[in-house]
Amino acid sequence: MDWSVAREVNADYYLVERRIGEKGEFRIVSDRIKANGNSNNVNFYTFLDRDISESGVYYYRIRQVDTDERFSYSKIVSVQNLGEYNISVFPNPARFDANITLHLSDESNVKIELMDASSRILQLISKTHLAQAGEHTFALNLNELTAGVYTIAITVNDQVMYRKLIKID
Repeated sequence: MDWSVAREVNADYYLVERRIGEKGEFRIVSDRIKANGNSNNVNFYTFLDRDISESGVYYYRIRQVDTDERFSYSKIVSVQNLGEYNISVFPNPARFDANITLHLSDESNVKIELMDASSRILQLISKTHLAQAGEHTFALNLNELTAGVYTIAITVNDQVMYRKLIKID
């Protein structure tokens, strides 16, 4: 998270606060970030939130605390965390068969398609279905395909990710 302040008057420090979802309370997620105090220049600050393991919408705001302990808040911004997906295609290049392994951090809707170079769908590897959190492996039969480069489209909760697959003779 990056932010800038155009002018600081008696600013002491900043705190980054976060809540997950619409309900709940904001909690401080940063150490004190020292302000420049009094400045008419634009000052830039940054904070990296490393604790975002839960999927959902994260809401953030900045609390500016002055030297007299009075404080004010920034506007609230939101960030959508869709969870983590580890995707691997193996072997690659492949001759007869390949496997797609997908690791889901949360229960998700999944669809997997194999496409040629012109984005024409050749195989529906997995129609849209609700998959539990965890590791899933999908087998891919390459016997009917000619040698070349193919694209695998993996859709997880409306987010599409692509992987290349090379078919060899």
